[in-house]
Amino acid sequence: MSKKAKRDERRAKLLDPNTTAQIDERTLLMLTKKGYRLLTIIGFGSYGEVYKAERIRTNEICAVKIIDLLRCSQKYMQKFLPRELAALMEIRHENIIRVYDIFRSNKKIYVFMEFASNGDLAKYLKQHGVLSERRSRIWFRQASRALNYLHEEMWTAHRDIKIENILLNENWKVKLTDFGFATDVLDINDENILSQTFCGTLPYYCPQIFQRQPYNPFKADTWAMGVLLYAMTHNRFPFHHRD
Repeated sequence: MSKKAKRDERRAKLLDPNTTAQIDERTLLMLTKKGYRLLTIIGFGSYGEVYKAERIRTNEICAVKIIDLLRCSQKYMQKFLPRELAALMEIRHENIIRVYDIFRSNKKIYVFMEFASNGDLAKYLKQHGVLSERRSRIWFRQASRALNYLHEEMWTAHRDIKIENILLNENWKVKLTDFGFATDVLDINDENILSQTFCGTLPYYCPQIFQRQPYNPFKADTWAMGVLLYAMTHNRFPFHHRD
């Protein structure tokens, strides 16, 4: 299937309010036992789909990220996926998306998490344009608190800070998400801790990643935060490929 055909298929699924997850009977029983009911599709990821779900006992709406292991590369399954799942279960911060449950069934991993009903920052910027100085200050401060917690308390670098990974909950509070590229650092004060895994998203790359040189992942996160702030206040990126 061509990329255009895949995009059209995804768009059709999102526009169809009746699109629900295709799951086997065994998984359905497991979901029910754990107290969840899947609802409609709300988005797509690199290796799966994201659905709205309900916590049956409380009637609380949540989100579930379904990772299809058959679509994952070996590198992702062996290196990045274990890191992401471990980070999700350990992290607890008011500005980081909270995970309720994780389980595996029929070659898929189900990650149930807090639902951010107002979408992501990329969607907000597309709909409303440049943020006001006040709103930029509030949301950037909240995102900075989340990142500071990761660095100072968890000794973890996010490595994929971008507007698509800044979610907004029903109260318009920032929720940082997507820990697929996150990495642990044993000693945050060690200046010799350098990463040679060149990951993230192109407009947010620090110079060292562009040059394919070892880089400090914490400083790379800080650089990406600068790009994030620029995007908030200008609705575009500060650098382009010709720069």
